[in-house]
Amino acid sequence: MKMRAGMGGAGMRPEHGDTPAHRSEEAEQSGWRTASTAVPEEAAALTARRRTVAVACAFLTAVLSSEAALGQRTGMERLTEERDHRLWESVEGCEGAGRYLEVYPEGRHAGEAHECLAWAGVQGCEDAGTVERFLADHPEGRHAAEARECLAWLDVRSCEDVERVVEFRRRFPKGRYATEAAACVAAERQLAICSAHRDAGRLTVPKEGSALTCYHKVLGLDLELTHDQMQEALDGIAGIEAHYTSQARTAL
Repeated sequence: MKMRAGMGGAGMRPEHGDTPAHRSEEAEQSGWRTASTAVPEEAAALTARRRTVAVACAFLTAVLSSEAALGQRTGMERLTEERDHRLWESVEGCEGAGRYLEVYPEGRHAGEAHECLAWAGVQGCEDAGTVERFLADHPEGRHAAEARECLAWLDVRSCEDVERVVEFRRRFPKGRYATEAAACVAAERQLAICSAHRDAGRLTVPKEGSALTCYHKVLGLDLELTHDQMQEALDGIAGIEAHYTSQARTAL
């Protein structure tokens, strides 16, 4: 530091640039430069935070919109399913299955409706081949059990083997053909009694234990006889009449 001689004596005096005022000014300028440098950094950080918030808001908006759309779609689907179910419940048996398919061709009960339409073509139980094809297409369907009973009945309904009919009744005691099976068994057993009377020569006597009375009883039964059963009873009566006619002619 350079020293100057002061007035009235040899004293030391600092230069102008080293005064307290000068030092304060330099400190202020240094602080300003530091602040000037910090401002852009803070602004950049703030901008980055704003961008992050904007992205987060956009994502949240998209999520909420998606959930709202999903909720609306789920509600519509639920309403459609309810209407689908109500319409199917209104279908009586298989009647109306075609109308259901017109409204809901891909509906929840479309499979059942198609099965109903197929069953309508075979429920008369007249052709074993048709019933077998139905079972092949709908092995676990709504009418599968009825179809299996139908096949079993077609196999024994001629009543040629009464024991097989009895077995059918055991398998389907409350089935669609239970009454017919019972009639078949009852008629067969009655015809067997008639045959026993005839073979023993009890054609007309005693009245309550004769073949003639027995055959008339078969025909008078409140049962749906098969063609063969009815024919056997008629043939039995005709045979007894022919026997006595022959005896009368011989006596003359």
